[in-house]
Parts: sequence; structure tokens; C-alpha cells
Amino acid sequence: MTALMAPDEMLASQKEEFIRKVQKGIPRLHAALDVGWTIRKMHLLLANADFMELVQTAEAYVSDDVEMVLLQKAKDGNMEAIKMWLQNRSRDRWADRREIAVTGTVEVAQVIIDGTRDGLRAMLEEHTGVIEAVMPGGFLDEDIVDAVIVE
Repeated sequence: MTALMAPDEMLASQKEEFIRKVQKGIPRLHAALDVGWTIRKMHLLLANADFMELVQTAEAYVSDDVEMVLLQKAKDGNMEAIKMWLQNRSRDRWADRREIAVTGTVEVAQVIIDGTRDGLRAMLEEHTGVIEAVMPGGFLDEDIVDAVIVE
């Protein structure tokens, strides 16, 4: 016969199991579902700073494990591991940088109108282009207007 747990004991047990799963690399959502939590319950529990710190420490633990494997692979001569290690640990010297030069002429035309309904109406009458954005909310219903003409 199984002994019944008090709700507090059950939650503490679920939290411990959740932390163990996260420490093994299981994503938070999967770990939560595995221990019987809803997504909402997981978010409510993670709102507690102490519990969140434990979860983040568990996630850091598994990341450190992977990092140690990467380091060992690099030491064993795996060129991809060496490249990844150097590019992420010594970015200033080993970053994969590519320089791209762009040449040409750029012309920018700016139409400034007063931010009134009448100003917007005048702009619409002058240009046959499409109005891309009109802010705020309604069309011609506010005094402040931000519009871009796309021709």
C-alpha cells in the first residue's frame, strides 16, 4: 500500500524531480509535463526567484558538461571542435569575420507635412503612391499622423 503524501511534500518531490530532469538536459517544458505540471503551473513556480535560480543552475550544469566534451574533442584534434572552441572563447582573435563592401548611390527624398488631417489629405492628393502606414489608429481621425509613401 502506497503512503499518501501531503500536497506540500508532493510539490517538493515534483520540484526535485523537475530539477533532476533539467540537469540531465531535458527542456523545461518537457520536464514540467513529465512531473505532471501544466505549462501555467510551471510558469507560476518559475516566478519564484529561489526556484528559478535552482533551475538555471541545473541548466548551467548540463551546459558545462557539454562544454567539457567539446574541450576534450578539441584536445583530441577534432578540427570542428577546435574551431568552435576558439571562435567562442577568443572571439577577438578567432571570429569568422567577412567584410562586405557596398558601392553605389542612394537617394533619399523626405516629404514633410504638418501633422493634420488637412496636411495628410493634401499629401494624398499630390501622390498617387500607396500609403504604407498611418498612425495612430484611424484614417484621418487624429491630429498626429505618421505616414510613409511607397512609390
